[in-house]
Amino acid sequence: MKKYAYFIICAMTVLSGGCSDSIKKEVKPACQDLGQVWLMEFAPQSINIVGLTGFSKIGDKKILKVYLVLLDQAGAGIKSPLAVRAELYEHSPRSPVPKGKRIEFWPDMDLNNAKANNQYWRDYLRAYEFSFDADSAQQGRSYLLEVTAQLPGSRRVSAMKELNF
Repeated sequence: MKKYAYFIICAMTVLSGGCSDSIKKEVKPACQDLGQVWLMEFAPQSINIVGLTGFSKIGDKKILKVYLVLLDQAGAGIKSPLAVRAELYEHSPRSPVPKGKRIEFWPDMDLNNAKANNQYWRDYLRAYEFSFDADSAQQGRSYLLEVTAQLPGSRRVSAMKELNF
């Protein structure tokens, strides 16, 4: 009986080894593979118009200051190359389409090079600051500001904010 038990144990050991290669394949750590998926986690995912945004009057000149934050997947404010378009619309509060007639349309701002990007970046706010002439805006009126950003990879995101002057 001992011989049979010894034989079965030896046979099981030999058969459980299988037919696989004894050469182990090299496994690359995930941190070395900086692919598209990894980079997209830190790329801008959305934009937000900050509450500091609003109208101001300097002498006879009306100015619209816009503070824009780019948010990554975790919701943190980041700096990135982008192109910005800002538009101002009349606000129709009780309408099914609150975005009324377009009042102002400013030229696109290309912030894809470092010098232009740094000109508008405010590090202490972790936001971009833009100043637009708003001579068409009238005091006592309500407006909708729409900002569209073209991000790396030709993705577009936009945000809208109601402003009172």
